Amino acid sequence: MQADYDRKTDLDELKDAFEAFNKVSGDLQSSYDDLQLQVKELQSQLDIANRKRAEEAERNTELARRLTALLEALPGGVIMLDEDGVVREQNSTADHFLGRPLKDMEWTLICRRAFRDETSTHGDLTLHDGRMVSLAQQDMVPGPGRVLLFTDVTERRKVQEILARQKRLTAMGEMAAALAHQIRTPLSAAVLYTSNAALPGVPAGHKDELLGKATHCLQTLEQLIGDMLHFARGASYTESGFDIDELLDSVENALLPLARDGQQVRFVRAARNARLTGNCEAVAGAILNLATNGLSHAGTDARLTIEARIGNYDVEIRVSDNGPGIPPEQHERIFEPFFTSRPDGTGLGLAVARSVAEAHHGSLQLDANATRGATFVLRLPLDNQFDRRTSNDIRRLTAPVAARTQAEEAAV
Repeated sequence: MQADYDRKTDLDELKDAFEAFNKVSGDLQSSYDDLQLQVKELQSQLDIANRKRAEEAERNTELARRLTALLEALPGGVIMLDEDGVVREQNSTADHFLGRPLKDMEWTLICRRAFRDETSTHGDLTLHDGRMVSLAQQDMVPGPGRVLLFTDVTERRKVQEILARQKRLTAMGEMAAALAHQIRTPLSAAVLYTSNAALPGVPAGHKDELLGKATHCLQTLEQLIGDMLHFARGASYTESGFDIDELLDSVENALLPLARDGQQVRFVRAARNARLTGNCEAVAGAILNLATNGLSHAGTDARLTIEARIGNYDVEIRVSDNGPGIPPEQHERIFEPFFTSRPDGTGLGLAVARSVAEAHHGSLQLDANATRGATFVLRLPLDNQFDRRTSNDIRRLTAPVAARTQAEEAAV
């Protein structure tokens, strides 16, 4: 009996063990199946991620290709420098301009090799082969480094030089025509007066009158030639310091005798005196030019005011009249040589006056806001602000017309 009981017990335990094993096996199979599903899901996600990365890499490759093509297609040379000024990228146009090699070279070395003036960092530069390129640069944001852009401006500069030459020739032609006209009028009148005075039987009183008129014409001609020499060639003056009151005294002494009956001239002096540096006679002549113009335009009832205002850095001298004023379309033309609205005008007074102002590092403008008549504003730097870059500017007072035009065109 005991043996049967023990055998039954062993069978029960074995049965329980098999059942436990089967249960564990089932759990393991279930876990394995779950893992298989997870592996399959992860593999799917990995495939998707790899596909996206491949697509992104392809897009980046295409973008890089397009950017490279764009860089090559740009109508100019492009160079990218790192923070140390070393070339990291460039297009073929840059190679064409500056020559090879460029990559991994310092920009300063390339400048010495390629440009005639290797110290320039912007603007128009001349290559050793004579071509001209315009250089612009911009810092890279974000990150260090710079981008340089070169544009060939050789043909543009040639066209500008041709236009400048034509402009100078045109200006010379206009000046020659105006000069001939301006000289012919008083000269013809003087010849006529002297011819009549030389006729037999002319009474002495009438002869004196004719000779006086001839003398006046010749004096007008002399003044015209003097103005033209001042404007076209310049004159030599002595540079010195002078007071504003001294300047106004000089203008007043010269102007008051010129005022006709009925014309009034008023001087408004500044509350304090100040000093200028330059040529007092030349500046006084410029102011006198403005004043006589005002008296002439305003007529017999002229009311002329010359006012000095002293600021922190400059003095402003305003010359105002009660005449008919100047039409807006003539506001800038009145400063052109030989432009005049008066039959007896030379058209050089305002041009000379502006040249004097500019030679003293000042300015002469027409006040466009004047409500009545015309107001000219002459501004000159005070003595402590005077720019002493070159004393020749004061000694010449006016630049030669052709030289000035050429210099302005060369600066374009």
